[in-house]
Amino acid sequence: MSLDKGLTILGNPGVILDGNNLVRPVTVAAVQVSLSELTIQRGAAADGAGIFSAGTLVLTDVVLRNNHASNRGGALFVSAGRFALQRVELSDNSAVADGGALMDVGTGASSIANSRMLNNVSGAAGGAIRHVSRQLLTISNSVISGNAVTALPGPSLPTVAQGGGISSEDGLLNISGSTISGNKAFYGGGIHVQIRALLVSRLDLSESAIINNTALSDGGGLFIFGATLNSTNNTLSNNVAAVADGGAIAIDWSGLFFPTVRLTNNTIAYNRAAVNGGGVSVAIGAANDTLTIKSSVIVRNASASDPDLQGDFTSLGFNLVGTRGTSSGYIGSDLANGTPSQLGNLRFNGGPSLSIAPSATSPLVNVIPAANCPGIARDQRGYQRPPANCDIGALELEGVLPPNELFANGFE
Repeated sequence: MSLDKGLTILGNPGVILDGNNLVRPVTVAAVQVSLSELTIQRGAAADGAGIFSAGTLVLTDVVLRNNHASNRGGALFVSAGRFALQRVELSDNSAVADGGALMDVGTGASSIANSRMLNNVSGAAGGAIRHVSRQLLTISNSVISGNAVTALPGPSLPTVAQGGGISSEDGLLNISGSTISGNKAFYGGGIHVQIRALLVSRLDLSESAIINNTALSDGGGLFIFGATLNSTNNTLSNNVAAVADGGAIAIDWSGLFFPTVRLTNNTIAYNRAAVNGGGVSVAIGAANDTLTIKSSVIVRNASASDPDLQGDFTSLGFNLVGTRGTSSGYIGSDLANGTPSQLGNLRFNGGPSLSIAPSATSPLVNVIPAANCPGIARDQRGYQRPPANCDIGALELEGVLPPNELFANGFE
């Protein structure tokens, strides 16, 4: 089906567009097309086996499954324009090269909301999403889980084999209220963000869970390669860097560009790396101001050396690093080395994603004074933090759900 005029197609849950593993079901020209309540499956093409779009594409209540691209974009290839996905499932798609589910080379800001990307596979980069559009991609209240990149890197810098969930390059990526879990790649099991040209390459991550991801090499949860990360109110847990560094987060310079990472009210626990920085690793050679940490807890991680944090950082106060090792940058308000965190296990504590709660007697609770609490009004769950005596980490133990959001995530 080739769509070269603007239109809206409203199907129903029983409508299936089937490519029979021979053709692409939908091609969108430089027009605006809205599709809803359809299943698009078993498409086959070089780029965009399910849908190829050069226009403005809006998908609502659509399933794209079992589509297979011989090059890029297993389910969806966006070559120009923009896209908006709302309550969309992209599952069991594959691409021989980039973007097992989605290849984004669009020319406008795009969005994914209340959607799921499950069990997609790529052979080069971006098990679910390869984002190289140089535009803003916003992902909210979504799940990206069980995706994989099968490639191993060549002898040069890691330009492939990256981003089991998402691989983003030279663009802006904003993720909130989402879960990135169970994804695998050589570099950056969950998300890989890199800069390759004189452009902004940034991930703004908030109120999300980065959990159970695996990198064979560096960055089980996240790999920040010369790019910028602003991480606020996130839990990073049970991620693995199988043979190298940075169980939860690996931070490295690209050879041309220094990374900038800011961690605010994060909980980083129960991750592991084979060599350095079971929690967070800052590669040797990066500038001393690469990493800034505020009101965060990094504990109970494991690696052969510096299990919680490897490298230098700038503290903005009220952090707990369980085992400081050779890391440096602490100030007087940071909790002492070896302070027991009394964290519980990763579980549902309310909100859209899993989190880790401290016990009522934990030294993380009610420890931050009024002068240092303003600025982060909510916790990972969206619960309100108090204006004084707030907690270290992603979860505010005594946080209160705003009345107008009482049933936003079901009965909590």
